[in-house]
Amino acid sequence: MKNSIKALVLAVALACNTVSAQTAADVAKFQTPEYWSSPSKSDDLLNAIHAEYAYARGWTGKGVVVGVIDTGVNMQNPDLIGRVKMFYDPLKLGNNDVVGHGTHVAGIIAANKNNYGMQGVAYDAQLIVVKVTNTTAFPTSTALNGMNFAVMNGATVINWSAGVNFDASYKSTIREVSPGIFVSSSTVFGGKNYYGMENPAAYATALGTNAVMVVAAGNSGLKYPENPASFASAVDSKGNLILGGRMLIVGNYDLANNRMSTSSNLAGHVCKDYVNNTCRDPYKTSDFYLVAPGTNITSTYGTGYAMMSGTSMAAPVVSGSVAVLRQMWPYLRGDAIAKILLTTANKNLPNYNVNVYGQGMVDLERATRPVGTISVPVSANVQSVGLPMGGITVNTGTAKLSSVTTAVMDDFNRVYFTSLAPAEQSKNRVAMWDPVSAGTALVSGSNLGAAGAQMSFRSNTVNNLSVTTGITSDNRKSYFEAEYDFAPITVGLGNLAESDSWLSNTSSGSFGTFDGTNTNIVYLGHRGSLGAVDYRVRYSAGASQIQHTDTLFSQLPGSSRSRGWQFQAQTRVDATTLVSVGVQQPLAVTQAQMSLRTPVSSDDEGNFTYQRVTANMAAERRQIDAYGYINTSIDTKSSVYLFANYSRNYLNQPGVQAAQAGIVFDRKF
Repeated sequence: MKNSIKALVLAVALACNTVSAQTAADVAKFQTPEYWSSPSKSDDLLNAIHAEYAYARGWTGKGVVVGVIDTGVNMQNPDLIGRVKMFYDPLKLGNNDVVGHGTHVAGIIAANKNNYGMQGVAYDAQLIVVKVTNTTAFPTSTALNGMNFAVMNGATVINWSAGVNFDASYKSTIREVSPGIFVSSSTVFGGKNYYGMENPAAYATALGTNAVMVVAAGNSGLKYPENPASFASAVDSKGNLILGGRMLIVGNYDLANNRMSTSSNLAGHVCKDYVNNTCRDPYKTSDFYLVAPGTNITSTYGTGYAMMSGTSMAAPVVSGSVAVLRQMWPYLRGDAIAKILLTTANKNLPNYNVNVYGQGMVDLERATRPVGTISVPVSANVQSVGLPMGGITVNTGTAKLSSVTTAVMDDFNRVYFTSLAPAEQSKNRVAMWDPVSAGTALVSGSNLGAAGAQMSFRSNTVNNLSVTTGITSDNRKSYFEAEYDFAPITVGLGNLAESDSWLSNTSSGSFGTFDGTNTNIVYLGHRGSLGAVDYRVRYSAGASQIQHTDTLFSQLPGSSRSRGWQFQAQTRVDATTLVSVGVQQPLAVTQAQMSLRTPVSSDDEGNFTYQRVTANMAAERRQIDAYGYINTSIDTKSSVYLFANYSRNYLNQPGVQAAQAGIVFDRKF
C-alpha cells in the first residue's frame, strides 16, 4: 500500500534542514482526557515522551504488530478489544491473565483511543500475545519460542517486560572499576560468560533478522541491568553485535520526582573484555539504554484499570514508540529504528549521566522529524544515496514551486514529503540601489544584490554619449551601460555579468548550480521638461544566457527573458542642489523554465514513483520601487547624495516590503 502524500506532507524548511512544529491546535486535539490517563494527569506518560506530536503528524502505530511476551491479556477489557491479533499459549495455561501484568503492559503499548479510560502509545497497533506463565516466573526457552512465533507471524517489535534476577553470590563478585564500568571476578560467570551461562545468540535466533526487542532493565536497584538486557552489547568473535543493534534496554523514570526510580537498574556496563585496567568491549550497555516513564502508570488491568510501577511499565512505552516509527517507515531495518530512538532521545534531564540514563528519555517529537542532512532521492529505492537538498533562491515569488511536492530523505533514509516553497524563498538580502546613476538601477538595483560593496564609474556625457560601469567588491557581478541621447529619445545597450548566479538567483545541492550568466540589455527612453522639472521615462529588455550544472533532480533554465521600466523627475532647488524622485520596476524575469524530476510517492518497500514537473520561473508579482534623493555639490568634482528607497513586492515576493536610506559620496576623476 502506498503512503498517502497528503498524510505525510510536513513543512520541511529545506534551507536549514528542519521540520517546522505543528500548530498548537494540531497538537492540542490529541491531548484528550484518555491521553492523560486520568483527570489529575498523575502519570503524564504520553506528554513526557511528546507523543502528541507524532499523532499530529499522522503516526499512531497503525498496521504494526507488537509481540508481548508476558502473562497473557484480558481481552474483555474495553480498551483492548480489537487490539489482539493472535494469542499464543504454548504451555496451555489458559487464555486469561490471572496475574494482570501482561494486561497492564499491553495497554501501555496499544490501548484503544476510544474516548474511554486511557490510550496506548501506539493506539492503532495490533498485538500478538504470548502467554508464558500464570505466575511471575517463566522458562526462558518458552519465552524464546514464543518470541520466534510472534516474529514469524508478523511482529516487528517484541516487548519483554521481564528479566533474570542475579543472585546475591554473583552480585558480590561485581565491582566498579571506573565510572559506569563493572567487572565480575566470578570463575563461572565472569569474563566473557554471562550469568546463568545464557547465550545471547539464542535471543538473536528467536528475534529473526529485522524485529526490535525491547527489554526491561530490571528492578533490583543495581547500577547495571540484568539478563537479558546485558546482551544488547554482546559481540561475536569478529566484534559484530550478536543482536545487531536491535535490542533496546529501558529504565524506569519517576516523573513525579523527576529522577530515576530508586528500584530501576541503571545504564552501567559489566565489561566482558577487561585487560590491563581497560574495558575493551566495543559497545557499552549505555549505548542501547533509554529511559521512559514507569512509576505509577495507569493502564488496563482486568476489565478496568490499575496503577503499577517498574521497568516492566517503562519498556512498553518504548515498544509503542518503535511501533509508531515502524508504521510510517516499514522498510527501515530494525537496527535503524532502534538507532533513531537512541539518537533523538532527550538528554535534558536533571543531573544527566550517561551511566544512569543511557541515551536519555524517548522523545517521539524528535524521533519523528528528520535527522541530519536532508537529501532528494534520485534513484529507484530509499537505500540509494540522495543528493543534499540545498536550495534555490529565486526572485520570482514563491508560487512557482509551492505547488510541487517531492520526497526527501534524512540520514536514516526516512522518506518525508514536502512542498518546495521553502526552498525557493529568497534569503534576507538587501538590494543595492545606485542613486548615483539612477538610470542603471534597472540593472544594479535588485540584480546586483548585496554581494558586497558596489563601485561604479560614470563618464561625463561626450557628444551625447554616456558610459557607466560597476562591479561588486567580491568581483562576482559587474555591469556596463552605454546610452546615446538623440533628444528627446535615448537608446542604450547594457551588459550584466554574474559569476555564480542568474539575475541574483542562486542554486545549490540537489537543484544544481548557476555557473555564470551573461545578460544583454537594450534601453529605449524619452527625456522632456515640464517647466522647471526634467523627467525621463525608460523601458528595458534583457536576454540572459545561463551556464549551469544540472542534477538528476533538477534542470535549471538555460536562458531567460526579462524587462523593466523607470520614470524619474528632477528639479534644481538652487545652483548646487538637485532633488529627484522616481518609480521603477527593476529588471525581472518574464520567461524562463526549470524542470524537476520529483519523487512523488513511495511504497512499503521504499520504492519511489517519479514524475517530471516543469515550473515557469517568470515573476507573478513584480517588485516596484519608489525612491528619492537630494544631490548637493561640494565642488566641481564632488557631491553628496542623500537617498531613500521603498520597495513593494520586494524581490518579487507578494506583499514583502523593504526600505533603505543612506548617504553616498560621489567623486569624479
